[in-house]
Amino acid sequence: SSQFRIGVSGHTAAPADGPYGGSFGINGAISKLNSLGAKVYRGIRVRDDTTSGFGIKTIATDVDLLLAQGIDPVVGLMYKPLLQPDEATAYAFGFGKAKALATALQGKAVKYYEIGNELDLSCHIRLSASRGRSPSDYDTTKYNLCRGLVKGLIAGVKSVNPNAQVIVGSSGWFHWGYQLRLWRDGVRWDLSGFHWYSKFDGGSAAIPGTDFGGGYNIFDVLKNSFARPIVCTEFGANYSQFGTDDAARAAWLTRTMTEWKSISANYSFLFATVYEMLDEPQTRAGFEQQRIGIFTSTGAEKPQSRAVRAWISNDNSTSSQPPPPTPSPSPGPSSTPTPSPAANLRVLDGTEPL
Repeated sequence: SSQFRIGVSGHTAAPADGPYGGSFGINGAISKLNSLGAKVYRGIRVRDDTTSGFGIKTIATDVDLLLAQGIDPVVGLMYKPLLQPDEATAYAFGFGKAKALATALQGKAVKYYEIGNELDLSCHIRLSASRGRSPSDYDTTKYNLCRGLVKGLIAGVKSVNPNAQVIVGSSGWFHWGYQLRLWRDGVRWDLSGFHWYSKFDGGSAAIPGTDFGGGYNIFDVLKNSFARPIVCTEFGANYSQFGTDDAARAAWLTRTMTEWKSISANYSFLFATVYEMLDEPQTRAGFEQQRIGIFTSTGAEKPQSRAVRAWISNDNSTSSQPPPPTPSPSPGPSSTPTPSPAANLRVLDGTEPL
């Protein structure tokens, strides 16, 4: 079904991923997903430091285990474009990596491939006048490396699995200008992605993402610019905003899930994955990920995990909403939308860490 779903974002079981490694692993993640009733997991990814010890074979095994439980994996191709010397090399690198992974997963019921993670941050010009809304808010030299990598990754996946749904997104904020620039340059994808955190709008919008920074609506931007179904591959309640008040963070998650469900049919909004499954105390002091997990680093319950479980359970028992329609492809992007009248919201520039 294409009905709006709530899933979870996590990490692979690589040693660098702290509590996700060791005895927790993919089976621990599956246990948590099953306890929540969540059927989408964004936690399977390859990246520049993926080693032979945690490589494609491991990912293929993890995908099989998830699919056996009826959980859709969002497979991430999380490479760093700025490690490449030029655009042609970035394209070739991306094509080869994506083709190899898609070949290993060929014949498996993998629907979703995420093309990079917050690559807009690799080329965004900090404190740019439009704060990321305009295609010109991105450094051309760095953007070209991103473009090469993204085009190569998409082509590599599609060369093996033409029916795969590739996601191209941004870090949230106002950074849809990155997607507008890619689209203007002929890059095409199947699902438009974005990230959303509570501090982006200070929690003041009735529906998160629809009224921030002077009245902007990210859903309208994505729908009107690309006419593709929408997914949110990270959303979460910030420690920097709520502090240690996990009950308040849980309430924000519940409200966000409920309001996003209410608009999902209008925007062909397919799923959102809460960030993240586990607290990561191994990250640097003060870093958001130390406390943003919906479970503790040892997998103990928090108000957030209980809120997500209750929401999914209630949604499963009461929902009768038909699947949202799939829109026809757009010939190209619209111009950057004009905001509605200022909403007197705190304007952020998108340069802060999570």
